Amino acid sequence: MENLQVSLSQRTVLVPTDVVRAVLGVDTEAVVEKVDAGELMWVFNVSAKSNIRELRFWVRELQSPECGRLSSEEAVQRILGDRRQRWCGTQIQQLLMISRPSVMRWHRAGDLPGEKVGRTFWTTRTALEQFLTSRLCHKEPETGLIGDYAPF
Repeated sequence: MENLQVSLSQRTVLVPTDVVRAVLGVDTEAVVEKVDAGELMWVFNVSAKSNIRELRFWVRELQSPECGRLSSEEAVQRILGDRRQRWCGTQIQQLLMISRPSVMRWHRAGDLPGEKVGRTFWTTRTALEQFLTSRLCHKEPETGLIGDYAPF
């Protein structure tokens, strides 16, 4: 089978499993095996339910596998970029490719602290960093398992 060259927008940061399947030219089972084997490090389970996997993958790792050598703090910093100190719900939805109800479920469950101003949800960069770190699906050699949402 011929490898396809897939172009993604520079603004795309995290993508769902279907995009990874297309980029790598494999099926869902092969993607999950790569996650479980630690071949893909920067994977986040963004499911609102702990018994379901709703994975998001850092595009940069798909393009540059050496990103796997970063610490979780460095990776999360690069994923979020340098500019924003506050994030609104719409920005979080775009970053994680998720729905507004998911953001509000996390907020109501206490997983993503923040506040509603009018109809807009706002959170701090620190809260979003902590949320992403808690949702990592890999092990770091020095510290062991990261997050409550590790692979099953």
